[in-house]
Amino acid sequence: MFQVLGPADPVVAHVGEDVVLPCYLKPNINAEGMRVEWIRLHSVDILVHLYREKENRNEDQIPSYKGRTALFPEELKKGNASLKLTGVRGSDEGTYQCFIQSQQWDDDASIKIEVRVCVSVGNEPVISMEGHREWGISLLCESKGWDLQPELIWLDSDGNSLPAGSTETQTKSMDLLIVKQRVIIQDRDTKKVTCQVQLQHLRLEKKTEFDITAAYQIPAGCVHRVTESVQEHVLQWLLKNQLYVKAEKCSFHQQSISFLGLVILADGIQMDMEKVLQWGHSSRLTCHQKDISLPPSVVLVALHA
Repeated sequence: MFQVLGPADPVVAHVGEDVVLPCYLKPNINAEGMRVEWIRLHSVDILVHLYREKENRNEDQIPSYKGRTALFPEELKKGNASLKLTGVRGSDEGTYQCFIQSQQWDDDASIKIEVRVCVSVGNEPVISMEGHREWGISLLCESKGWDLQPELIWLDSDGNSLPAGSTETQTKSMDLLIVKQRVIIQDRDTKKVTCQVQLQHLRLEKKTEFDITAAYQIPAGCVHRVTESVQEHVLQWLLKNQLYVKAEKCSFHQQSISFLGLVILADGIQMDMEKVLQWGHSSRLTCHQKDISLPPSVVLVALHA
C-alpha cells in the first residue's frame, strides 16, 4: 500500500514559463512499472499525460497539451511522478489529479494551478544613430523595463526582417531587463526602419519607427565634425591595408571630383562631358551617360576625401 501526495497550496505559474506539478509516493517506492495518469478535473476532455507499461501513451491527450508535458524517468524510480508543463498558458489554470496505480493498489492527489498573466512590459524602444560604420549607418535600439526576456527584430520599409547583431541584455533595479540591439543599414534605398520588441507567446509588442533619410544628409553646423570623422576613417583604412597617398595630391571638402572621365557627386556618378567632347574630336566614340547610385559612405568619401 502507498499514498499519493501533492502540495497543499496551489502551484503558482507565470504565463510563458515552465512549471512542475509535484506528485510523489509515500513510501518512496519505485513507480517505473506503475500506471501514472495526469488528468484535468471539471473538464470535458481530461487526459493531460499518461504513462503506462513504462511508456508515455498520449494518443488521447488534450490537444493543447501536446508536446508540453513530461515526467522525470529517473525520478520515477524514487516514487516521484511529478509532471513538467512547459510554456504555461492562461487556459492551464485549474485543478489537476495525479493518479497512480499498481497491480495491488491505487491512489490519487489533487493539485491546483494558479496562472498569473500580469507581466511587466517594457517601454517603447528608443532608436539612436551611432554614425557611419562598415560602409553603412549604425543604429541602436534600446528598450527598458522587461521582466521576461523579449525578442528584438529590425524591419525595413516593407516589413522585411533585417540582419542585425546579437541582443545585449542588462539587469537593473527590481530585476527588470534592459535590451539593446544594433543594425547597420547599407542600402541607401532604405528610407525607414522599425525596431520591434516583443513577447511573441504573450502577443505583446512595442515598436518604434525611424526615418533614416536624415542620416544621409549632413546638417550645416556639423559639416566640419562629420568630414573630419570621414577623413580619419579613410586614412585609417588606407593605413590598415598598407596603401599610401601623396599629401600634395589629396584634396578634402570637395563638392565634386573628376576622375578618369567621370564626375563623382553627392547623389552618384556621371560622365565628365568635357572629356566626352574631347574624345569626340579625337576619335569615333559612342557614349551613354548614366547615373550610378552609391552607398552613403562611398558618397561621403567622394565628397570629403
